[in-house]
Amino acid sequence: MVSLRDIWFSYSKPVLRGVSLDVDRTFICGYNGSGKTTLLKIASGLLKPDKGIVEGRAVYVHQNADDYILFSKVKNELLIQAVQCGRDLDEVLRIARKLGIVHILERETSKLSDGEKRLLTIALALLKGDCLALDEPFANLHPKVAEKVLKVLKEPFIIAEHRISLCEDFIWLENGKIRDVPDFHFELPKGEIGEVVLRVEDLCFGYKDSLLKDVTFEARRGEILAVVGMNGCGKTTLIKLLAGILKPWSGEISVKGKIGHCLSNPYYHVQEPISFGEAKIKALERTFKADILLWDEPTAGLDITKKFQILKRARELKKTIIMATHDEDILEFCDHVVEI
Repeated sequence: MVSLRDIWFSYSKPVLRGVSLDVDRTFICGYNGSGKTTLLKIASGLLKPDKGIVEGRAVYVHQNADDYILFSKVKNELLIQAVQCGRDLDEVLRIARKLGIVHILERETSKLSDGEKRLLTIALALLKGDCLALDEPFANLHPKVAEKVLKVLKEPFIIAEHRISLCEDFIWLENGKIRDVPDFHFELPKGEIGEVVLRVEDLCFGYKDSLLKDVTFEARRGEILAVVGMNGCGKTTLIKLLAGILKPWSGEISVKGKIGHCLSNPYYHVQEPISFGEAKIKALERTFKADILLWDEPTAGLDITKKFQILKRARELKKTIIMATHDEDILEFCDHVVEI
């Protein structure tokens, strides 16, 4: 059990102000900059509070899954972690089965989708310790996969998460204090939908094996289009194909206008030493110079207000958005949903 009592912490300004909680099955929600990540780091012993008492210690897993991947094969990643933690092969297979990642054990880590990378980091954490402190573990996961992860996690755990729909009873952190949950109501301005600016016809692509087969859809000027589907189905690959990063095996992509893209890891686009959420906003805003915005998991790392603000800004600028997402909280703002 991890217990926090009257925790105070400051950087240049106060971040946590007298927070007390017992970690059991604990979900922390709140705006960007409310102190969630700092609280998890204190619970994990990575930061020392200015004042207060911490009993016990959790294993911290932060937002950027790429930082945890060191080896070329998934199975090597897990086996080496198991050896270091005194676990055996049976334990690796047990965790892999429960998380539904047995089928990727022989795969190269460089070929994993962002959601598969996230599941791998969760598996690594489960091998390492009992009490986990997970920073946005569901950011790149389909809701059904996130539910599976929750069933695998042993109590106690503490999770910081922006996708409120995935959380059970949660604590709302605001300005460094535990507060009542605010009422949320957002209404996106109605867009002026125009001519077709991007058309995909019979698109096929794969790596070693076929991944996308005969994908066909179109996007219109001013439209917000969401691409949804299970982890590993090819959503990120589709965004990369539309952006010209990858070349299709067959099929046609017709574009009318300038394209801007933002991948799920904002640090591919922003090299400044800023938080994940701040980097995500900067990376998304840089695409506004284009006409057609290709976004991969654009709301990962953003609170509900920031999610709405970035979509509202794009709507006001009459941009066309094609985004791969698992975030059910934002589907109501989309004009069209394509499932692959």
